[in-house]
Amino acid sequence: MEKIILPKPHLSYSQMSMWLRNKDQYRERYYLNGPSFETRESIFGKTTAKMLEDGVKDKVLDRVPRYHFKEYRIEQEICGIPFLAVLDSFQKSTGSILEYKTSKNPWTPLMVQKHLQLDVYSLLVKLLHGYVDPWTKLVWIETEYTPELQQVGSRQLLGESNQLRFTGRIEIFKRRIPEWERQMMKQKIVRVAQEISEDYQLFLQSNGHRP
Repeated sequence: MEKIILPKPHLSYSQMSMWLRNKDQYRERYYLNGPSFETRESIFGKTTAKMLEDGVKDKVLDRVPRYHFKEYRIEQEICGIPFLAVLDSFQKSTGSILEYKTSKNPWTPLMVQKHLQLDVYSLLVKLLHGYVDPWTKLVWIETEYTPELQQVGSRQLLGESNQLRFTGRIEIFKRRIPEWERQMMKQKIVRVAQEISEDYQLFLQSNGHRP
C-alpha cells in the first residue's frame, strides 16, 4: 500500500463521515482549516456528554446506563493508518460499548443497524484489546424545543423556542456486530484513507507544496 498522507495526524469516524457525505465540505474543513459548524442540537449533545462524563445529577440522565470508563480514548493503527476515537462509555473487562445520542427525531432499529460508528468502535476495541463484546448498545435520549407563547397580532400562539430540553424518554438499542462486519469496516477505513490521501496530495501539489 502506498504511503498514506492525511491532513490531520489521525483519521476519525467524523472525518470519514464528512468525506463520504460531502467532499468539498471536508476539503474546506481539513485542507483549508475552515470553521467547524455546529447546530443547537450538536452543542446540546456535547453538553449532555459532558454532564454524563462529570456525573452531574439530573432526573433524566440518572436513568441512562453507564460503564466504568467515560470518554474512553483509543488511538490505534489500522493497516498503518492512525485512527482516533473517543467512546462515550466503555467497560474494559468485557469490551462493552455504549454510544449516546440526543435528538428530537427518534432513532429506530434500522438506523442503529446502519450506523457505522458502532462498527468503527467495535473494530478499534477488538484491535486494541484483542476482544470485544459483540453486542453494542446505542442509547437514544429524546429532546424537544421548549414551548413558547408567541404574539401574532391580537392572538397568542403556542410555538417552539430555541431552547432544547430532555423529554424524559430514553430508548436502548442493542446491535450485534459479527467479525465479518468489523473486517468490512477495516476495508472501508483503508479505502477512505487512500481516497483522502490521493486527493490531499493533489491539493498540495496544485498549491506548490510537496507532500
